[in-house]
Amino acid sequence: MPELGGDAVGLGDAWLGARVFLADPGPLHLGLRADLGVPTGFRHQYLGEGAVRFDGGFLLDVTAGPLDVLADLGVNARSRIATEEDFNAGSEL
Repeated sequence: MPELGGDAVGLGDAWLGARVFLADPGPLHLGLRADLGVPTGFRHQYLGEGAVRFDGGFLLDVTAGPLDVLADLGVNARSRIATEEDFNAGSEL
């Protein structure tokens, strides 16, 4: 779809984040994460969203011998964004 193409070059929104591990019972590791997105990119060039966003979630790491299984369940909280197409973007799980 040529109308959705973009030819801009640049940096997107800046993110600041933190991770903390809460528990380490044997092969199971539990933690939390928090990220804050600051609107530094140009929305009209698809390099940013033009609003502050928060991402937060739970981290899980299970070690079984030589295998590590990692999971991240989180939420992306942002204000509703009307797109130029037939949908609105909003918060996500």
